[in-house]
Amino acid sequence: MERLRPSAVRYIRLGPGGAWLDRCLAEGVIELNLRAAPHDLAAAGQWKTIEQHLITEEGWCARAAQDAVAELTDFYTLGDDCVWITFGRERLWWAMAEPEVLPVLSPGRGARLRRVIGEWRDTDLDGSPLALAALAPEFVAPLSAGAAICPIERSARLIGRINGARDPLMVEAQEAFAKLSAIALALVERLNHTELQTLVELVFAHSGWRRCCALPGPHGSVDLVLERHTERALVVVQPRQGRCGLEGFLRQAREFHFDRLVLVGPQVRAPVSAYADPRAGVWGLEELVRRALDAGLYGWLVNRVG
Repeated sequence: MERLRPSAVRYIRLGPGGAWLDRCLAEGVIELNLRAAPHDLAAAGQWKTIEQHLITEEGWCARAAQDAVAELTDFYTLGDDCVWITFGRERLWWAMAEPEVLPVLSPGRGARLRRVIGEWRDTDLDGSPLALAALAPEFVAPLSAGAAICPIERSARLIGRINGARDPLMVEAQEAFAKLSAIALALVERLNHTELQTLVELVFAHSGWRRCCALPGPHGSVDLVLERHTERALVVVQPRQGRCGLEGFLRQAREFHFDRLVLVGPQVRAPVSAYADPRAGVWGLEELVRRALDAGLYGWLVNRVG
């Protein structure tokens, strides 16, 4: 798909609190309310007349009337090369729209709409999801603003994100982190069972858990009982564990009143969903490494193995 080169980028809130999002996505439209502003005057570009109408006939204050006219001007005059964005379902959605503005008389929806060219999309042009949590703060700033339509700060950077462009510095950072993770995994694989247990304890301690006791388990495993406030967790650090052993662990653990159950081991690969226990977590070494790095334990690993 050809990369975007829009003339403008605007955020649009699809209804109060985004209440129209699902309908607009399904129908392929963008909607704006401001029912107090006559469509025929807006279509004719009579902005000053609309402003005076809102003040004298509708009782709006001057500032509110000016803001409304600014939103109407964008909605009616920005062409089909404007990128419209909105937020919902934990994603950023974007689309371009036909220039024609149509009045809407149906209750429960906006007073005017434009039809989207193609469809709303929640991925970049390479197909990668535009997850809200992964976006820079300035891109999601409109969520805390009161405007129905407003410009986006650093819009060129956002368009680059939608186009699938990758910041060279971010590429370098991601590659460096991937290398660091690979080294950390190699270090973890050198830990003996006692050191592996200590690492697991440190990871949990980073989240506020403290050990109550450590009990020897079957086949050389170590069962850690941890507490955090009123919660209790059973953590089994297992050097080798297959599916049958994991099922046995969960079967025994269900007999006790633990809030969380975690099995950690080099051979653990099965997803927790396979065991239908929402309390349970299954960590292979890759998951342990990810959590250890999040907890700032790379230095500990280097010193321990060194």
